[in-house]
Amino acid sequence: DFGHARKIMEFYWEMADPTKNLPKPLLAQVQNALTQAGNPKRILALESVLNADGADHLPDFFSLMILFERNIIPPAIELLGAVEKLKARRILCDVLVELGKMDIDFMISKLDDDRWYLVRNLIYVLGKIGDAKVIESFARFVQHEELKVRKEALHALDAMEDPRASRLMVQFISDPDLSNRIFAIKGLAKRKAHDALEPLMEMIHTKRFESKDLYEKKEVFEAIGRIGGDEVAPQMRRYLKSRWTLFRNIKSEEMGVCAAIALQRIGSHAAVEALREGSASNNKTIREACNKALDVLGMDRR
Repeated sequence: DFGHARKIMEFYWEMADPTKNLPKPLLAQVQNALTQAGNPKRILALESVLNADGADHLPDFFSLMILFERNIIPPAIELLGAVEKLKARRILCDVLVELGKMDIDFMISKLDDDRWYLVRNLIYVLGKIGDAKVIESFARFVQHEELKVRKEALHALDAMEDPRASRLMVQFISDPDLSNRIFAIKGLAKRKAHDALEPLMEMIHTKRFESKDLYEKKEVFEAIGRIGGDEVAPQMRRYLKSRWTLFRNIKSEEMGVCAAIALQRIGSHAAVEALREGSASNNKTIREACNKALDVLGMDRR
């Protein structure tokens, strides 16, 4: 009974030193009982219970599993790959977040599993644990065929402050999925990850970039402004200059609008001067974008 086991465990934890007053033979028997109760075959047999309807017992299940410490990690991972109920999988993830730090190397080794859904959950667990040791092991998932695996790896990396995580995140700015690209770009901008500046600058100079949605272009330029600061102001200034043409050049206008957004984000003296110059552009769209940026910065247009 999970509830009964939980009460026993709570009593066990409340004791300042559970082993202090126990005779050695009795202590050995208690430890043996825990080992037998945590036998992998017995734990794996819980699959049918966890797949049954109703989740009232799951908090007690969590408490019981924690009692077995690192011995429970291998069968818990196998259960995670077999259990169908979402709430049960979440509890198993919580168990592994709590205990996985006791054997990080084993957890990492299970990332080689062929079941993408299990790998995705293990990435989540390792991300929550936050040990920097896992960062290099995430490199293999940058180009994983399953979107959910790539997304989980990206989110796990974003939660880690280590510079190596930023370098891996840079690779996601070219992900096939738009939401992954935007998440990576926003995350790198927030971190002011200088490693991302050159790849982002190279990106805006490609023909492929011209075909991207304006929303994505704006995010890229804003990230450049946030990361590069005054260093990139001269390049942004050039995008504000448009030559007169008989036909409207939408792509050129969009680049000018985005450059105004980047300069607004920079907000330095050089950026303001570039925006003032752009506010006199013969292109109405670029002119209005520069005026709006100056208004946001509280600067006059002269």
